[in-house]
Amino acid sequence: MDPAQLFHYKKELMRLQNRINRLLLKEQNYLREFNPLTESLDEGDFSQATIDREMELLSRDALSQIAKLIESSLKKIENGSYGICERCHTEIPEGRMQAIPYTPYCVNCQSIIEKKREK
Repeated sequence: MDPAQLFHYKKELMRLQNRINRLLLKEQNYLREFNPLTESLDEGDFSQATIDREMELLSRDALSQIAKLIESSLKKIENGSYGICERCHTEIPEGRMQAIPYTPYCVNCQSIIEKKREK
């Protein structure tokens, strides 16, 4: 990958990192300040509040995982291994890098990993 492309991806990864950090902070503050499960709710409202809370926690976990992938990608840019699949060690196609700049795997390896998780 040429230096101009690396600069582009580094800039994009840092933009995504800042956005995710802001979202995580906002979510953390919201979860700390408001817990609908402590409110006086009827059974239906309590069930919905429980589902909402679980969805918020899942969202936070997903954002945290992406944040880790972004941090790893930024380190790879610094050490010269960015854009190389961690599994098969081939170059990840440009289209995939544009779509998911923090991806650690090419499409083929990602598919293999997902199939193993399904079993």
